[in-house]
Amino acid sequence: MPDRGHIIIVSLHSQSWARTAMAGPARHISSSFDVALYGLKNDILKMSSLTDRMFQAAVEGLLNRDSDLCSQVVADEDEIDILEKKVDLDGIILLVRFQPVASDMREVISAMRRSAPV
Repeated sequence: MPDRGHIIIVSLHSQSWARTAMAGPARHISSSFDVALYGLKNDILKMSSLTDRMFQAAVEGLLNRDSDLCSQVVADEDEIDILEKKVDLDGIILLVRFQPVASDMREVISAMRRSAPV
């Protein structure tokens, strides 16, 4: 039979976690982790925005038969490739530097994975 004190501690811990999760984005002991994670997410948003603009330009180039615009889209693809490599490198550095666990680690890895198909 489990110790009653242990059950109460677990219960209080679960309630505390639920309140923290409902309150919004978690703050970490290390604010530099939050800054690094924000930078990683910002790079992914930048990639997404750039990809969207490139896609719109590619469609416009195809519809208007504008080979110069299509060539520009192909040339701009290098910028997305560079951002993808930066996200991967920054994610690895973040994992090594802060050694996050559980949800923090999943968040970093999912950010790295999101950048690949963009």
